[in-house]
Amino acid sequence: MVGNKKPRELYEITVPHTQTIVRAAWIALGLALVGAQIFLLDLSEDFEGAYRIPVPATLRLVALGITAGVLFLTLPLLIRRTVKAPALFFWMLGAGLAMRLVLLPSTPILEDDYHRYFLDGAVVALGHNPYQYAPSDLSKGAAPEITAQLGPRASDVLERINHPEIRSIYPGLAQVFFAGSHGLMPFSLETWRGVLLLADMVSMALLLVLLKSLGRGPFWAALFWWNPLLVKELINAAHMDGLLLPFLIGALLLLLRRRHWLANFALACAAGVKLWPIVLWPFFLRPYFEKQGDEKQGFKTHGAFFLAVLFFAVPFGLFLLPQLLAGLDEGAGLVAYGRQWEMNDALFPLVLGFAKGMLAPFSFSGLAPDVARGLVLFAVLGASFWLARGRGDATICCGMLLVTALLFLLSPAVFPWYYAWLLPFLVLCPRLSLLVLTATLPLYSLRFVFADAGFADLFDSWIVWVEVGPVLALFAWEMRGRWQKKRGFHAA
Repeated sequence: MVGNKKPRELYEITVPHTQTIVRAAWIALGLALVGAQIFLLDLSEDFEGAYRIPVPATLRLVALGITAGVLFLTLPLLIRRTVKAPALFFWMLGAGLAMRLVLLPSTPILEDDYHRYFLDGAVVALGHNPYQYAPSDLSKGAAPEITAQLGPRASDVLERINHPEIRSIYPGLAQVFFAGSHGLMPFSLETWRGVLLLADMVSMALLLVLLKSLGRGPFWAALFWWNPLLVKELINAAHMDGLLLPFLIGALLLLLRRRHWLANFALACAAGVKLWPIVLWPFFLRPYFEKQGDEKQGFKTHGAFFLAVLFFAVPFGLFLLPQLLAGLDEGAGLVAYGRQWEMNDALFPLVLGFAKGMLAPFSFSGLAPDVARGLVLFAVLGASFWLARGRGDATICCGMLLVTALLFLLSPAVFPWYYAWLLPFLVLCPRLSLLVLTATLPLYSLRFVFADAGFADLFDSWIVWVEVGPVLALFAWEMRGRWQKKRGFHAA
């Protein structure tokens, strides 16, 4: 299906311009963002082998992230004033690639999750269940045959894994990528970054296809390809979230092309890398609930619906099966993350406070964290079912953006690398309010400084609002504008 209605574009002010100025601005912005990554590469050396938080370097890191984010926010204005220009298109591709290549030799800054990826990949490559033992179990000799097979190089990895008492949380398809990277080069950060770079490039290619299908210009893909926060978190910090994006974007592309069974399969693959895309499933089932013309057609639709469910449920179940077989006790990563993780969140404490107030009269305050998480899940799924009712390609894309943004903002853990989830949808449905997160989320690194000084509570109570406050204010402004426009239309 081809959408006729384009999402509301940003920056309504029209200014005099020429294409010469536009081209110069593209070149200058690209050079500035590549330069920011070069500075980040140099800055990363200050974190190599550091046993304590290097405060001056961390402050420079935050300043660099905010500066690059502010520069990035000029990009939508520039895109709107760009006409078809093949040379600029290749400049966009080249500069974005350069931003990533610059960081391939960098030291990961304030992040060490990749060590668990290495261990999981090694265990899977050896033919074992990565959910059976926690890293601390292996360190203590609980499985000597596995430890012996891993070899001496694994000892350093085991020592560097955070929360070693918890078993792996990452679903089955993510484990395939971990094992593939290990098979290419065991315990190699460079190889792992190469896998992430390849996933990024596939995501970019799929976004360009999607933009063409929606009748939008290819330069909107720069919101993904030039995003400095994305590059820092996926290439420098080597977070695995970029692996799900090709499957997620591919699922959306298949959905818009009415390849519903394959779309459900692709969505299952995305959820097989990281579980959260399952909240978007209502959008993929909605076509089967549209009103049918006769009983025979309805029967065919019911059969197609059943097959679509199978195309999602069977692979998704297979991806989860090893985790389920290992058991979902308190040491399971999925259980521990779901019940205990809370970090860099502004809105979830409000939900938690509401749950505590609701349960206090019944002496069930201890259940408040679980109830609060349940309320968030209910709100996100409710929004997904409601927004999935919309018609048109643009409406579907914007609906998915809003559901993903709601999940991101209400989550107990709002890590900067989770922002990667929103970016494909922001390319298709730009929203200034959510793009601002590129410039505010770098503040997260300040928490390490606050925690090192004993003021983590101050950050958790106040600084987090500096991250999300501008987002909420701009979103309210955007909604007010949409409401006024709709009201004016009806009044006319």
